[in-house]
This record gives sequence, C-alpha cells and structure tokens, in this order.
Amino acid sequence: MSKKENSLFTKIQAANKAKLKPVEVPEWGLTVHIKQLTVGERDSYETEAYNASKGQGIMDNPRSKFLVRVLCDEHGEPLVSPDEFMKLSQLQSRPMEKLFEAAQNYNRLTDEDIEELGKD
Repeated sequence: MSKKENSLFTKIQAANKAKLKPVEVPEWGLTVHIKQLTVGERDSYETEAYNASKGQGIMDNPRSKFLVRVLCDEHGEPLVSPDEFMKLSQLQSRPMEKLFEAAQNYNRLTDEDIEELGKD
C-alpha cells in the first residue's frame, strides 16, 4: 500500500466512529442503544443465516443472534457477550421485537436480505 493510500485509509479509520441510536424501552423504563454493524459483523450474521438455510432451513434464535451484535450501552459497550445471546432470547418478545425492528432499520438489514441468502 502506498503512503497516499495509507494516509487515506487512516483518515477513513479516524472518521469511522461508532454512531449509536438510542431507543427508549418503556416496558423496562430504560434507554438502550443500537450500534451499526461493522462489515465483518454483518458478514458473520449473514453467513450464519446462510449456513442455517442450507442445513436446517432456518437460523436458531435469529433475533437474539442479531441483537447481541448491536445492543449496547451509551458508550458502545455490548449489553451481553456474543456467546450469551440466549440471555436475550429469554426476554419478553414485545420490547425485543421493537429493538429488533429498530436495529434492522438502523443497519439496513431487511427480512428479504436474509431470505435472499438462502437462495441458490
């Protein structure tokens, strides 16, 4: 990589600050935040969905596995670690569905995107 390219990439990295979206959850009396996925995190989620569609037909706990990647506090710290996604799956569905929809919209990840992964 040339110095010019390296300099440009350094600028991109500096500008690549996490932007968080606050979402009030009245059922909990709290505000949680949603972060934008990195390219690697989105690829990981889409790969997991794709692999499930080729094997079992559907990803197990898709909402929880998506939300564990994006739910965070006001500092961008994850609410739970990725291997703790089952903690999210045990929460009531109404507030979690609201968060899932907000996270999908914020990350521009549609149901059609996921369905498309399973097609040959």
